[in-house]
Amino acid sequence: LQKPVNAYNQSANSTILFNCSATDNKGLQNFSLYLNTSGWHLNESKIKKGLSNASNFTVVNIKDGGYKWNCKASDNSSNTAFASANRTFTIDTTNPVVKNVFPRNNTKYAFNGMNFTYNVTDVTSAVSNCSLWLTNANASSLIRNTTDTSITENINQSINFTSLKNGVFKWNVVCTDKLNNKGNSSKANFSISRAPDSTPPTVTLQKPVNAYNQSANSTILF
Repeated sequence: LQKPVNAYNQSANSTILFNCSATDNKGLQNFSLYLNTSGWHLNESKIKKGLSNASNFTVVNIKDGGYKWNCKASDNSSNTAFASANRTFTIDTTNPVVKNVFPRNNTKYAFNGMNFTYNVTDVTSAVSNCSLWLTNANASSLIRNTTDTSITENINQSINFTSLKNGVFKWNVVCTDKLNNKGNSSKANFSISRAPDSTPPTVTLQKPVNAYNQSANSTILF
Protein backbone atom coordinates (compact mmCIF):
# COMPACT_ATOMS: atom_id res chain seq x y z
CA LEU A 1 0.00 0.00 0.00
CA GLN A 2 1.65 3.21 -1.19
CA LYS A 3 -0.81 6.04 -0.54
CA PRO A 4 -2.44 7.42 1.42
CA VAL A 5 -0.23 6.79 4.45
CA ASN A 6 -1.72 4.93 7.39
CA ALA A 7 -3.95 7.00 9.70
CA TYR A 8 -4.32 9.62 6.98
CA ASN A 9 -6.52 12.63 7.77
CA GLN A 10 -8.18 14.85 5.17
CA SER A 11 -10.43 17.88 5.56
CA ALA A 12 -10.11 19.70 2.22
CA ASN A 13 -12.61 17.51 0.33
CA SER A 14 -14.15 14.04 0.18
CA THR A 15 -12.01 12.61 -2.66
CA ILE A 16 -9.00 10.35 -2.04
CA LEU A 17 -6.43 8.87 -4.42
CA PHE A 18 -5.37 5.33 -3.45
CA ASN A 19 -2.23 3.67 -4.83
CA CYS A 20 -0.93 0.16 -4.33
CA SER A 21 1.82 -1.92 -5.95
CA ALA A 22 2.71 -5.60 -6.23
CA THR A 23 5.23 -8.02 -7.74
CA ASP A 24 4.81 -11.60 -8.95
CA ASN A 25 7.36 -13.95 -10.51
CA LYS A 26 4.79 -15.41 -12.94
CA GLY A 27 3.07 -12.17 -13.89
CA LEU A 28 0.33 -9.96 -12.45
CA GLN A 29 -3.25 -9.92 -13.69
CA ASN A 30 -5.15 -7.19 -11.82
CA PHE A 31 -5.46 -4.97 -8.73
CA SER A 32 -8.62 -4.52 -6.65
CA LEU A 33 -9.35 -1.82 -4.10
CA TYR A 34 -11.38 -2.75 -1.00
CA LEU A 35 -12.63 -0.33 1.65
CA ASN A 36 -15.43 -0.04 4.20
CA THR A 37 -17.04 3.29 3.30
CA SER A 38 -20.35 1.40 3.08
CA GLY A 39 -19.43 -1.94 4.58
CA TRP A 40 -16.34 -3.86 3.50
CA HIS A 41 -16.63 -4.15 -0.26
CA LEU A 42 -14.84 -4.25 -3.60
CA ASN A 43 -14.68 -0.72 -4.93
CA GLU A 44 -12.93 -1.19 -8.27
CA SER A 45 -10.63 -3.57 -10.15
CA LYS A 46 -8.06 -2.68 -12.84
CA ILE A 47 -6.09 -4.94 -15.14
CA LYS A 48 -2.37 -4.52 -14.58
CA LYS A 49 0.16 -6.84 -16.24
CA GLY A 50 3.83 -7.51 -15.73
CA LEU A 51 6.10 -8.86 -13.03
CA SER A 52 5.84 -5.56 -11.15
CA ASN A 53 3.17 -2.90 -11.40
CA ALA A 54 1.04 -0.39 -9.51
CA SER A 55 -2.46 1.00 -9.77
CA ASN A 56 -4.29 4.20 -8.80
CA PHE A 57 -7.89 4.33 -7.63
CA THR A 58 -9.80 7.56 -7.08
CA VAL A 59 -12.82 7.44 -4.76
CA VAL A 60 -15.13 10.47 -4.56
CA ASN A 61 -17.96 11.60 -2.29
CA ILE A 62 -16.72 9.78 0.80
CA LYS A 63 -18.84 10.71 3.80
CA ASP A 64 -17.18 12.12 6.93
CA GLY A 65 -15.90 9.31 9.13
CA GLY A 66 -13.06 6.90 9.83
CA TYR A 67 -12.40 4.02 7.41
CA LYS A 68 -10.13 1.08 6.49
CA TRP A 69 -8.77 0.10 3.08
CA ASN A 70 -6.60 -2.49 1.37
CA CYS A 71 -5.61 -3.74 -2.09
CA LYS A 72 -5.75 -7.26 -3.48
CA ALA A 73 -3.47 -8.34 -6.32
CA SER A 74 -4.16 -11.35 -8.60
CA ASP A 75 -1.65 -13.14 -10.78
CA ASN A 76 -1.96 -15.17 -14.00
CA SER A 77 -2.50 -18.36 -11.99
CA SER A 78 -5.46 -16.88 -10.10
CA ASN A 79 -3.43 -16.58 -6.91
CA THR A 80 -4.50 -13.56 -4.84
CA ALA A 81 -3.11 -11.67 -1.88
CA PHE A 82 -3.95 -8.59 0.17
CA ALA A 83 -1.38 -6.32 1.81
CA SER A 84 -0.36 -7.69 5.19
CA ALA A 85 -2.42 -5.09 7.12
CA ASN A 86 -5.24 -2.69 6.41
CA ARG A 87 -4.61 1.04 6.50
CA THR A 88 -6.96 3.64 7.95
CA PHE A 89 -8.02 7.13 6.90
CA THR A 90 -10.36 9.83 8.15
CA ILE A 91 -12.48 12.30 6.22
CA ASP A 92 -13.59 15.35 8.16
CA THR A 93 -14.94 18.23 6.09
CA THR A 94 -17.35 19.49 8.78
CA ASN A 95 -16.63 22.38 11.14
CA PRO A 96 -17.21 22.08 14.87
CA VAL A 97 -20.64 23.30 16.02
CA VAL A 98 -20.31 25.98 18.72
CA LYS A 99 -23.21 27.45 20.68
CA ASN A 100 -23.27 30.35 23.14
CA VAL A 101 -24.81 29.55 26.52
CA PHE A 102 -24.04 32.61 28.71
CA PRO A 103 -24.23 35.60 28.72
CA ARG A 104 -27.48 35.61 26.78
CA ASN A 105 -27.87 37.89 23.78
CA ASN A 106 -29.09 41.47 24.38
CA THR A 107 -29.03 41.25 28.18
CA LYS A 108 -27.85 43.67 30.87
CA TYR A 109 -25.78 42.85 33.93
CA ALA A 110 -24.70 44.82 36.99
CA PHE A 111 -21.44 42.96 37.73
CA ASN A 112 -18.02 43.33 36.13
CA GLY A 113 -16.93 39.67 36.03
CA MET A 114 -18.30 37.27 33.42
CA ASN A 115 -18.18 33.50 32.88
CA PHE A 116 -18.47 33.13 29.11
CA THR A 117 -20.11 29.72 28.73
CA TYR A 118 -20.28 27.73 25.49
CA ASN A 119 -20.90 24.22 24.17
CA VAL A 120 -19.05 22.56 21.26
CA THR A 121 -19.48 19.31 19.31
CA ASP A 122 -17.64 17.76 16.35
CA VAL A 123 -19.01 14.74 14.50
CA THR A 124 -15.67 13.26 13.39
CA SER A 125 -12.52 14.74 14.90
CA ALA A 126 -11.79 15.84 18.45
CA VAL A 127 -11.80 19.57 19.19
CA SER A 128 -8.27 20.79 19.95
CA ASN A 129 -8.95 24.34 21.20
CA CYS A 130 -11.56 27.07 21.66
CA SER A 131 -10.92 30.83 21.85
CA LEU A 132 -13.00 33.60 23.37
CA TRP A 133 -13.34 36.66 21.10
CA LEU A 134 -14.51 39.81 22.88
CA THR A 135 -14.74 43.51 22.03
CA ASN A 136 -13.71 46.34 24.27
CA ALA A 137 -16.56 48.34 25.79
CA ASN A 138 -18.64 50.10 23.11
CA ALA A 139 -16.34 48.85 20.33
CA SER A 140 -17.13 46.75 17.26
CA SER A 141 -13.94 44.74 16.58
CA LEU A 142 -13.69 41.33 18.20
CA ILE A 143 -10.30 40.58 19.77
CA ARG A 144 -9.10 37.10 20.69
CA ASN A 145 -8.91 37.16 24.46
CA THR A 146 -7.91 33.69 25.65
CA THR A 147 -7.68 30.12 24.32
CA ASP A 148 -8.75 26.92 26.10
CA THR A 149 -7.00 23.70 25.06
CA SER A 150 -8.72 21.36 27.55
CA ILE A 151 -11.95 20.75 25.64
CA THR A 152 -14.68 18.27 26.54
CA GLU A 153 -17.36 18.10 23.89
CA ASN A 154 -21.12 18.17 24.53
CA ILE A 155 -20.90 19.83 27.94
CA ASN A 156 -21.03 23.49 28.96
CA GLN A 157 -17.58 25.01 29.46
CA SER A 158 -16.64 28.48 30.68
CA ILE A 159 -13.91 31.04 30.16
CA ASN A 160 -13.75 33.58 32.97
CA PHE A 161 -13.10 37.27 32.39
CA THR A 162 -12.91 39.87 35.18
CA SER A 163 -13.00 43.65 35.47
CA LEU A 164 -15.24 44.55 32.55
CA LYS A 165 -16.02 48.24 32.29
CA ASN A 166 -19.49 49.70 31.88
CA GLY A 167 -20.61 49.54 28.26
CA VAL A 168 -21.87 47.29 25.48
CA PHE A 169 -19.84 44.22 24.45
CA LYS A 170 -19.91 41.70 21.61
CA TRP A 171 -18.55 38.16 21.96
CA ASN A 172 -18.36 34.72 20.41
CA VAL A 173 -16.27 31.54 20.65
CA VAL A 174 -14.22 29.99 17.81
CA CYS A 175 -13.25 26.30 18.05
CA THR A 176 -10.74 24.31 15.96
CA ASP A 177 -10.70 20.54 15.54
CA LYS A 178 -7.70 18.23 15.02
CA LEU A 179 -7.91 18.67 11.23
CA ASN A 180 -7.95 22.48 11.57
CA ASN A 181 -11.64 22.87 10.70
CA LYS A 182 -12.95 25.97 12.45
CA GLY A 183 -16.44 26.64 13.77
CA ASN A 184 -17.69 29.74 15.53
CA SER A 185 -20.72 30.57 17.61
CA SER A 186 -23.03 33.40 16.63
CA LYS A 187 -22.03 36.88 17.76
CA ALA A 188 -23.94 38.01 20.85
CA ASN A 189 -24.30 41.34 22.67
CA PHE A 190 -24.50 42.14 26.36
CA SER A 191 -24.03 45.24 28.46
CA ILE A 192 -22.51 46.03 31.85
CA SER A 193 -24.12 48.82 33.88
CA ARG A 194 -22.89 49.13 37.43
CA ALA A 195 -24.05 51.95 39.70
CA PRO A 196 -21.38 54.55 40.53
CA ASP A 197 -19.46 53.89 43.74
CA SER A 198 -21.00 56.30 46.28
CA THR A 199 -19.29 54.88 49.38
CA PRO A 200 -16.48 57.16 50.65
CA PRO A 201 -13.24 55.67 51.93
CA THR A 202 -12.98 54.78 55.63
CA VAL A 203 -10.11 56.60 57.34
CA THR A 204 -8.61 55.43 60.64
CA LEU A 205 -6.12 57.50 62.64
CA GLN A 206 -3.44 55.14 63.97
CA LYS A 207 -0.83 57.28 65.69
CA PRO A 208 -0.26 59.29 67.65
CA VAL A 209 -3.14 58.55 70.01
CA ASN A 210 -5.71 61.24 70.73
CA ALA A 211 -4.61 63.96 73.14
CA TYR A 212 -0.98 62.91 72.70
CA ASN A 213 1.63 64.91 74.64
CA GLN A 214 5.33 65.12 73.77
CA SER A 215 8.19 67.02 75.40
CA ALA A 216 11.36 65.33 74.04
CA ASN A 217 11.42 67.25 70.74
CA SER A 218 9.25 68.97 68.19
CA THR A 219 9.02 66.11 65.63
CA ILE A 220 6.00 63.81 65.45
CA LEU A 221 5.35 60.73 63.31
CA PHE A 222 1.74 60.49 62.16
